[in-house]
Amino acid sequence: MELQQIANSDPTDQTCGTNGGNCSPTGDSGDIRVWLPFAVGTHLNVLELYSVDADLAFDPKFCFLSGTSCVSGSYTALNGLSAFQQYYFFQPNGTTGSGVGLGNTNSCYTGTGLQSSALGDCSYRDTINAQHGYH
Repeated sequence: MELQQIANSDPTDQTCGTNGGNCSPTGDSGDIRVWLPFAVGTHLNVLELYSVDADLAFDPKFCFLSGTSCVSGSYTALNGLSAFQQYYFFQPNGTTGSGVGLGNTNSCYTGTGLQSSALGDCSYRDTINAQHGYH
């Protein structure tokens, strides 16, 4: 079974219906931490992951943090997510205690380029690795 996301994921959309997304091409595909384990548990063989989700999960400098958004150098124009939405992959929002991207400690990332202000908990990376193998 192959799965192709309908749109970029949104870690704040637990039910695929909040934030006006409703899991549509003009919205989002919900929280990957919710649907990926379900898909694997129902015999997913191939995952076609949006590149922006992989980048936000594994690249500590995909979004250059500044204030309450991402700034120059970030992939703001190509991925369908606003700079503000990208920011919450790396920082806490009103729903979660931390972002879902790479944080500022070596506990979840051992490479270079950690942003000192990033407070992500690496949960997107951990979910992808747990369900689809280490990358």
